[in-house]
Parts: sequence; C-alpha cells; structure tokens
Amino acid sequence: MLVSIIITNFNYEKFVRTAIESALALQWDDIEVIVVDDGSTDHSPDIIDTFVSKITFQRQEHAGQRIAYNTGFKASRGELIVFLDADDTLEPSIIREVMPFVGEGVSKIQVQMSVIDAFGVSVGSRFPQYKILPDSAGLRKYLHAKLSRKDLSS
Repeated sequence: MLVSIIITNFNYEKFVRTAIESALALQWDDIEVIVVDDGSTDHSPDIIDTFVSKITFQRQEHAGQRIAYNTGFKASRGELIVFLDADDTLEPSIIREVMPFVGEGVSKIQVQMSVIDAFGVSVGSRFPQYKILPDSAGLRKYLHAKLSRKDLSS
C-alpha cells in the first residue's frame, strides 16, 4: 500500500529538515513524501530543495496551512495519507503500527504525539491529551453511540 506523507511548511527552516528526514526514514517500503512550502520568506525552501531527488516539492504563495495541505493532497497518490507539520516528526515504525487498524470503513486514525522542545528532546508529555484512553471495545461502543444519536437527529 502506497503511503503519502504530506508536510506543510511556512518559515520553519529550523525544523523542516528533521521533519523530512523522519518521513524518509519510515520503515515502510512504499512511500511518497510531498512537501508544500506555503510562501516561506526564510531559508526553508533552500533546505527542502536539498531533498528534491527523494521528494515531491510544491511551492505556493502564502495561503495558509489548510490550503497547503489541500495542495499536497491533490498531488498525492497514496491509499493512506499522513499529514505532518514541518515542526513535527514521525517515529520510524508508525506506519507498521497503524496498518492493522487500516481497513474498510476507517477514514481517520489519530495517534498521540510526544511533545519535544526545539532541540528534539522530549518534554515528557503527549498531544493531544485524552482524559480516558479507552481500549478498542470501549472506543467502538462510544463511536456507535455517537453515530446512533447523530442518525436520530438528522
């Protein structure tokens, strides 16, 4: 299964190299990395250019992150899409870890991320924070209840 990693960047020269390197280091055989620069005025486009033989590089005038993600999505070919901010990184095993959950009827998988400082050192917390971390049976029960209420109200 082809996995598309879409990285958006706006003036993140300090971080974008690490984000791209983390995407290229994924332990998955079939990936494409698409980096969309959203009109940066720093040196991040120069940094991104150094990866041009391994990635797809799209540039656009500054239009905001949502538009940048849409630009990347339009260029993607993957059956699984991962959206990554330029100041975030991916664990090498993340695709292998989520693949058991990918299947018919699944449109989104959200994972918690380790929060790191500007030097890449963990600050000891995760994002997003969940009050309760349900097991798969509890999550399924919750989603079915939510969907049933939504169906009744429409």
